[in-house]
Amino acid sequence: MEQSSAARRMTESKHTPSCENQLCIETPVGLRKLTDDIMDKDFSRFRDERECEKVNSISQGLKEEIQEIKKQNDILKATCQDYKNSLRSLQVKVQDGIVDRAGSGLGDNKLNELQNEWKQEQEEEKVKFSEFVKRQIQENKVSVIEVIKEKEDLVSDAVDKKKNFVVFGVKEKKNPNKFTRECEERELAKTVIK
Repeated sequence: MEQSSAARRMTESKHTPSCENQLCIETPVGLRKLTDDIMDKDFSRFRDERECEKVNSISQGLKEEIQEIKKQNDILKATCQDYKNSLRSLQVKVQDGIVDRAGSGLGDNKLNELQNEWKQEQEEEKVKFSEFVKRQIQENKVSVIEVIKEKEDLVSDAVDKKKNFVVFGVKEKKNPNKFTRECEERELAKTVIK
């Protein structure tokens, strides 16, 4: 009894894989299934091996970096511990120094006395400086007065006989009378000097 074509397909599908979306090549040995998946898997092994090698090399590099970081971390921890120990020893020394000062009489009273002495020295220096500045100002006034007095006697031109000092801020008067003009200038100079 011969089966219909539909029945044959059903029985074939049980024994052989379906050939939908797949290429089937009939060989004398039997049907051989060549699918895109099988071909991808065959070639993907090479890709997987290359990727695996890359991942292994990256992993190895990361392990080396981690080891280096651990070494540096250990060094930093040791340095930190050294700093902590030195800080503790310095704190102990400072505390001992404070106790020694308090024991030797350098308490609050002594410190206040030292501060007061320093303040007095600073005030004396300020007074000395202000006196020095006042002396300089007076010396400058005296020297200006001396210069004006010296130039009062000088004659710049034998014919004109004008004095060699100028008082700034005062307008020159046009006085034809030489004697009165010179007297006014002397009076003005005396008022400026005072």
